[in-house]
Amino acid sequence: MHITFFYQTHLTEGQWSYINKVFFENDCRHRKYSLRSIFEAILYLLVSGCQWRMLPKDFPKWQSVYKFFRKWREDGHIEHFIEKTVMRIRR
Repeated sequence: MHITFFYQTHLTEGQWSYINKVFFENDCRHRKYSLRSIFEAILYLLVSGCQWRMLPKDFPKWQSVYKFFRKWREDGHIEHFIEKTVMRIRR
């Protein structure tokens, strides 16, 4: 039996719905790991300050998480997402 742990960085359905709509534009492609699990792993890393290789085993492999993080950072997706989120909060 696989045990799933819930961390403070796990997203609610409402939070994920907004992120999926704004950040991923409702991308529904099939992947080995869901974008939600990748995004939650990045949030965990940012909040906890742990090293990439110390990412808990119930998240996707750290190499996959890092690959997505690096791609999104280089493409400007993360900066764009933060700008949109800040503008929404200010309203």
